[in-house]
Amino acid sequence: LDIDEYQKYLQAPVLPAVIDARAWWLEPIQQKTFPALSIMAIDILSIPAMSTKPERLFSVTAVYTAVLVLVGLARKTDSLHYCLHWLSWAAEGGYEAVVQLLLEKGAQVDTKDSSNRTPLSFAAENGYMAVVQLLLENGTQVDTRDSNDQTPLSFAAERGYEAVMQLLLEKGGQVDTKDTKYGRTPLSFAAANGYVAVIQLLLEKGAQVDIKDSNNQTPLSWAAKRGYEAVVQLLLEKGAQVDTKDSNNRTPLSFAAANGYVAVVQLLLENGTQVDTKDSNDQTPLSWAARNGRRAVVQQLLENSAQVDTKDGNDQTPLSWASERGYEAVVQLLLEKGAQVDTKDTKYGRTPLFFAAENGYVAVVQLLLENGAQVDTIDTQNSQLTLSYCKANM
Repeated sequence: LDIDEYQKYLQAPVLPAVIDARAWWLEPIQQKTFPALSIMAIDILSIPAMSTKPERLFSVTAVYTAVLVLVGLARKTDSLHYCLHWLSWAAEGGYEAVVQLLLEKGAQVDTKDSSNRTPLSFAAENGYMAVVQLLLENGTQVDTRDSNDQTPLSFAAERGYEAVMQLLLEKGGQVDTKDTKYGRTPLSFAAANGYVAVIQLLLEKGAQVDIKDSNNQTPLSWAAKRGYEAVVQLLLEKGAQVDTKDSNNRTPLSFAAANGYVAVVQLLLENGTQVDTKDSNDQTPLSWAARNGRRAVVQQLLENSAQVDTKDGNDQTPLSWASERGYEAVVQLLLEKGAQVDTKDTKYGRTPLFFAAENGYVAVVQLLLENGAQVDTIDTQNSQLTLSYCKANM
């Protein structure tokens, strides 16, 4: 920045009201009088509000200098309205000095963007402790909500920023606020992303361990679904209900089994979860594990007395699901554990062999035939399974 040029600019007479700052800087007289300043101002003013572009284009020093230029223009026109969004951008990018400058020049600390997000919301989401502290010292509201009712504390929890959360909680942040998009609390967000320390902090501050979101999923359900063993352990130690059900009647065990998280399944079993709970489609954890090819979990569940021939809402068994999807190792295990080889579903009237043949799983077809599967069967659509049909589809 040319200091002499900047001083000359500041000492110039006060300007009449400027509606479009960028257009003003584009005028030939400004470009001639302030060549360096006009280039910088046009570059900055051409960037959309809340864009991440400035962080890529300018150093902290350059940003600070540019803001000085813009504030100078605002002072001369008795208005900061056209650069208020810069406080949110500076907070989002962690530019503490720029935030300080803008606040000193009169920027509103709780200015909101089109999604009703404040500078504090952005700073908390990105873990900028110093900026969060600065905004709080300048009177920002700690529990301001965006258009989805998500608070700064919720954003910080979702990203795992423990220190920021500690500060927000000390300043009165509410621990169990729910957003309106998902009905989730800070604890729910933290559990879904595996942040053990954050969860510990929230529980110490009184967060409800079994609070449910809009799909009736609890923090334990989210942690089990995503395989966070340490989080599952902590929540169980803090009294989380092991068999809580979501809107589809799925339990934490159902989610962990479906996704193949052996350690989480073991934890839940050790804490007394029911092995054969059924969801809204009558599918058990074993059914989910079989249909997704989770052999290790299938074995775990069978060793813990899961029913091998449990049927879902269409009378499809774990063997039928594993056969339909070609999971040979799971089919082998289920047969070894006594699964019936010729069960039919009620939707199509098809056996495991029919499903496997139709989808071309040669090894599974061979395995089922070796275990006595009947070749000549007819489904509800009058399609006949014959040896020639098997060969034609393999």
